[in-house]
Amino acid sequence: HSRSSPLFRSHFARAHMAWGARGNSKLVLTKRRYRFRSNGQYFGITQYLDAFTTEELKEFECCVDDLVSCDQNQQQTVGGFGRGNNANAISQRNIHVSANLKRMKIFFGFRYAYNNCLAYHRGPGKYDRAEYNIPTLYSDAPSLPNWILKICKRAADLEVIPSVEFIDMAVINLYAVPGQGLAVHIDPSSLFLRPILSARFFSESVLSFNVKGQYTGHRTHNIVIPRGSLTVMEGYAANNVTHAVRHCDVKEKSCSVIMRGCLKAAMASAGMQSHAA
Repeated sequence: HSRSSPLFRSHFARAHMAWGARGNSKLVLTKRRYRFRSNGQYFGITQYLDAFTTEELKEFECCVDDLVSCDQNQQQTVGGFGRGNNANAISQRNIHVSANLKRMKIFFGFRYAYNNCLAYHRGPGKYDRAEYNIPTLYSDAPSLPNWILKICKRAADLEVIPSVEFIDMAVINLYAVPGQGLAVHIDPSSLFLRPILSARFFSESVLSFNVKGQYTGHRTHNIVIPRGSLTVMEGYAANNVTHAVRHCDVKEKSCSVIMRGCLKAAMASAGMQSHAA
């Protein structure tokens, strides 16, 4: 908590959960809700720390590793993701590897790709620069795997979302080595419902808000995202400020699983886009 931006203050609460056929497994987690220090208004970020058991963390991280194992998709090397001998794997539409081979994105349910369309996000004539180049949604990604549905079920049990069915797509952002961040953006409300969920694996990271360009010359506000946490983004944080993962904040191998609900109109359009692609 001490590493987060002084802009915020956070409220902590302990919660207990029981699940399983006999109800003999318990999960003790901490709920952290961020507010503006100046006026106490909710910023739009709630975290559930230690949202998964040690066994679940191992299971989910093994599932991520399996997706990038040498004999399935990519050859993971010290310097990032090598192309290996399977050139066709790199061209799978639901998999995208950054140009420097340091970050891999894997889509489920739906995928998106960027184009040059302009999104009017705050009414006529007003838009966010982070949404200038907004994504187009496609429906040709594989279904959400069971282990991601387990994460969605945990969110539903915490009453973060109404049900597992709220989530239509998930994207895995896997940072292979230090120094690879996530570009400045706002998740467009023309495509995605609120809240937006993310689960963090392998190591902690930092989510930075009010980010521009190369992160210099202005004040950013940072929130630590611990390993094993479930983060909920909504309201002001989701709609009014940009966010990014700065390159300097990726210290080691790390992974986020981002889960979103999609607007019905966007999903209908995605089907037509996929058919035309």
